[in-house]
Amino acid sequence: MYQTTFTAAATQVAPATVAFMNMRGPYEQMAQGYQTLYAWIGEHGLVPAGPPIGVYLTDPSTTPIDQSEWEIWAPIAGGAESQPSPGEVGVKSIPEMTVASTTYVGPYDKMQPTYTDLMAWIADHGYEIAGPSQEVYLSDPNSVGPEQYVTEVRFPIKPR
Repeated sequence: MYQTTFTAAATQVAPATVAFMNMRGPYEQMAQGYQTLYAWIGEHGLVPAGPPIGVYLTDPSTTPIDQSEWEIWAPIAGGAESQPSPGEVGVKSIPEMTVASTTYVGPYDKMQPTYTDLMAWIADHGYEIAGPSQEVYLSDPNSVGPEQYVTEVRFPIKPR
């Protein structure tokens, strides 16, 4: 059974260094994208340092799926910064940020009500969205079924 209750909080996220890859089009590319990203991390002698993150640069409710733009991030321990060409992999620093965050348990395709609830929470608590949504994948979809997926959904926020 997937999530039936909602709780959220404003929290600080520490600065991080991430390996990342620019993506465009259907989200079904994510598994292959992460395989490519983690292979690149290994080839460059970098060390993963946290769960993978998806960053959604376009709104899926208003953008055709073939035009969706998003990034996949893999936090790493240290590493030099490099800027990639579109579609390539690179490393970048992510600054500290305040986020509104909630934890969702269940299949990815049933997550929309969580987004709706989180956006309402942000407005109701005197914040506004200050960046693209992020999903931190806290469970391995190769190890658990969709009803057991655990995802932290978050938006960078700032006071209104």
